[in-house]
Amino acid sequence: MNCVAYGPFDNGHILLGLSDGWLLAYEFPSLERVDCKQVYKQPRDAYSEENISLDSSLNPDDDAAEASSSSHSGITSIEIDPTNLILTINSRG
Repeated sequence: MNCVAYGPFDNGHILLGLSDGWLLAYEFPSLERVDCKQVYKQPRDAYSEENISLDSSLNPDDDAAEASSSSHSGITSIEIDPTNLILTINSRG
């Protein structure tokens, strides 16, 4: 889970943004799931071996960080505008 939001207004829902791009909405206070949508999808080849450098001269920690940041498309922020529109932002903007 990357982020949490509550809204809109006082009788809103709990919104969860997940690292795999799913947005989950739960009713408050019953915590019954209202909806779920995958708003961002992982690239098809994000975890293929072609995207992983096998050059031993590079720092493996740098490769892992670069691979995860370049293929990461999870929800990093949830905003609710005054018209009840839910806006999600991922790591790519």
